[in-house]
Amino acid sequence: MLHEDALVAIQRVYRDPESLIYCDPPYVGHETEYRYRIDYPAMVELLNSASAKVVVSEYPQAAEFYRHWNRIDRTTASRAGTGRHNYRGKKKTEVLFTNF
Repeated sequence: MLHEDALVAIQRVYRDPESLIYCDPPYVGHETEYRYRIDYPAMVELLNSASAKVVVSEYPQAAEFYRHWNRIDRTTASRAGTGRHNYRGKKKTEVLFTNF
């Protein structure tokens, strides 16, 4: 596991076909809820050009960034209920986008 800027970490391995990148970025439309920011378009560009296998955890709205990728949808009840948002018990769909 790497603990550094996401784009730096992705650049380190994205061209290696033997690597697997699991990416759980701030979800599209929820970026302001996170402490750290990421250049989402730059990340998407790197991931779309990757030779490595890539799995991205996102909301369905991100499909526009991962066209032609495989997807696995999962609907769950949220357990989040802290801070200024209370999502507890609300249904949400999350997607795993894969380039393999």
